[in-house]
Amino acid sequence: NYQTFGAKYIVHQKKTLLGDEMGLGKTIQAIATMASLKAQGKNHFMVVCPASVLINWVREIEKFSTLSVTKVHGADEESLRAWRGNGDVAVTTYESISRFDLPEKFTFDMLVVDEAHYVKNPKAQRTVAMMKLLNKTENVLYMSGTPLVNRVDEMCFLVNCLQPETAKQLESVKNISTAQQFRQELAPVYLRRVREDVLKELPDLIEKEQWCNLNSTEKSIYRDAVLSGNLMAIRQVSWQVDDIKDSTKAMRLCEICEDAKEQGRKIIVFSFFRKTLDKVRQLLGDRCSETISGDISPARRQEIVDEFNAAPAGAVLVSQVQAGGTGLNIQSASVVVFCEPQLTPAIENQAISRAYRMGQTSDVLVHRLLADDTIDERMLEILSTKQREFDSFADESVIGDSQLDAEQAEEGSWITKMVKEEQERLAKQ
Repeated sequence: NYQTFGAKYIVHQKKTLLGDEMGLGKTIQAIATMASLKAQGKNHFMVVCPASVLINWVREIEKFSTLSVTKVHGADEESLRAWRGNGDVAVTTYESISRFDLPEKFTFDMLVVDEAHYVKNPKAQRTVAMMKLLNKTENVLYMSGTPLVNRVDEMCFLVNCLQPETAKQLESVKNISTAQQFRQELAPVYLRRVREDVLKELPDLIEKEQWCNLNSTEKSIYRDAVLSGNLMAIRQVSWQVDDIKDSTKAMRLCEICEDAKEQGRKIIVFSFFRKTLDKVRQLLGDRCSETISGDISPARRQEIVDEFNAAPAGAVLVSQVQAGGTGLNIQSASVVVFCEPQLTPAIENQAISRAYRMGQTSDVLVHRLLADDTIDERMLEILSTKQREFDSFADESVIGDSQLDAEQAEEGSWITKMVKEEQERLAKQ
């Protein structure tokens, strides 16, 4: 219901800042709004987002609507012209819009700006480019799960981009930004809900696929791994770069952890691979725990969990999935991240249940870091099929255990087949 209200609010207000907390479905509300405008005869929509989530936006639009999607990345004039001719949704990045050369008289029907706090600095090049786009449409949706109300000047600038008259009213009361009057002045433009507001409507478990677009270095390393037939190397796609800052999965993990910290959450990061977790710790530094692995004693494992439970929001527990996936209760965490798909749904389900169990008071967000156009896609398809099959036996523990045994026995054959298929696919490119 709150998402339905959000979509109606966006359509009615025309220029809106949607500030719903992480996990409440800002993306689906944006897609619903574009679909609604499409039903009214509107035809051209543009989504501007950080490069790290471009693939995610493309996939979400294709999954949840019948709108067609054109990906416009970098100085891609051909794709931009195709979108102008064909319509529906262009998905692009902040880095790309400064290179756009749209005809002066060309207008479109809606602009969606994800992570709108990226354009809070009026002097930044991407903000200047964004202002040009704002002049070409009457429907604008800024989206940001980052709390903004107490960052008064930033909030006033973003509101001024959308509704200048409202911004003038804010300026007059901005020195009392904690007062109810300030929030009332924001009402025509700013809609924010937090978990506590809508808790009764939320599922207890929210799962998200975080698709990453590999850079040229990652693609080269991945191709070598596939052609060598090394399954362990193939599964570590994106994590095998020399400099962890060149990993697109690592950069997405950083963003997830920052969002979680801002929302007062703690995070568990799972991987099958110790080397991957070593790189996670290298990336995130002091906020990480000691790695829970197979060679850590049960007593020390519990000490690590106790230290994590006592740590502040934003703390990260890193664990090998086979070591931390059973026997531990970690309800203080409400964000779970998988660095790569696991081999069976049961492995992932057991790991998720470390946080999603009796005593958990928050909804749990599960993020799966996935590399576009790699074996991650095929593994996800197989795991989804296996999960559906397993669910049909979920009420019978004996049958369920038998199903798990069958899965494990079957692993060797389908993994070998999957690697061979990936080798053949890459050889054709």
